[in-house]
Amino acid sequence: MRVLIVKLSAFGDVIHAFPIAGLLKQIQPFLKIDWIVESSFASILRLNPWIDNAIEVDTRKWRRQGLLSFKTLQSIENTFKKLRSKRYDFVLDLQGNTKSGLFTAIARASRKYGFSSNMTRELPNILATDVRFYVKSENIRNQLAELSMLALSDYTRTQPNLEKPIDFRYIGSPVKLRMDSLDRQRKLLEKMGLLPDIPIIGIHMGTTWDTKKWPIYFWMELARRVVDESLARILFFWGTQGEKKDIFRVVNMRPGHFFVWPGGSLEDLASALHFVDLFIGPDTGPLHLAALVGVPTISIYRATKASRNAPIGNNHIALQAPLGCSPCLKKYCNNNNKCATSIPVRVVYGAVKKVFNSRS
Repeated sequence: MRVLIVKLSAFGDVIHAFPIAGLLKQIQPFLKIDWIVESSFASILRLNPWIDNAIEVDTRKWRRQGLLSFKTLQSIENTFKKLRSKRYDFVLDLQGNTKSGLFTAIARASRKYGFSSNMTRELPNILATDVRFYVKSENIRNQLAELSMLALSDYTRTQPNLEKPIDFRYIGSPVKLRMDSLDRQRKLLEKMGLLPDIPIIGIHMGTTWDTKKWPIYFWMELARRVVDESLARILFFWGTQGEKKDIFRVVNMRPGHFFVWPGGSLEDLASALHFVDLFIGPDTGPLHLAALVGVPTISIYRATKASRNAPIGNNHIALQAPLGCSPCLKKYCNNNNKCATSIPVRVVYGAVKKVFNSRS
């Protein structure tokens, strides 16, 4: 049996869906799984031992070149040919928007499964699927798992077991880090003076939405408190040059105590996170990757909903802005500053202390 998973982007959303391949193969061990994904995130899928093949697309490049340009039309044609070169037993659209619907529609399959009309992100998506499910779970990981189990059960005509919450710990590790990559990151951190004796707290301040961010001066104060109490050293992670510039505003306060990860591939990032004792950040991809690697996290939620997006388990603490309008799901807001400062430093620092006290 061969299945196509459609989950193209963004980084955090791909990470949310990461364990699904393992869940499906736990039920059907001989299943073959292809996954269509944006090229910028394809490398992270190669760390998933349950995925047999990653099909790359680059819709951002298509838009940059112009959708009607010769290069774009040629690339689209080649992508569609590759997608239609296989016959799938079923397609599983885990994204639920118009873009994923396009690739779901193009793929050749006996059945095409997706979310019901009141759960899709964009309504045209339902035109691409022929079987749609409404799922009851609130957390996105469990939503994706429930949809996947319903789809597999429908196709195989078996009864799904949805009575108990899904515990992804029993599926097996969804991240297979190579030893050479781990060794490179270990040596890098040792050279920076971060290993092996002192705990490391990883921080990622940036995210694409302003309404997800925590103020930079709050990050400064949190990092200062951690170092002053000798709890850990701080290792800042970044994804864009703008984020890196903001980090150096903080790092320059305490040279020798605040450190900056030099950057690298997504595999490098996952390997570096393996050596972190705690990771703190807003609702963003690196935070969810840290949780997937097995690192305890503290996550900050404003525009998005902690109960939906936060990592699951006792090792993870999620903090929601204490305002009636949160979560608003708005990328821009006139009350942005009030919301950003509604989670004080003392609350996040208290969560840090709680994590470290539980380890002692």
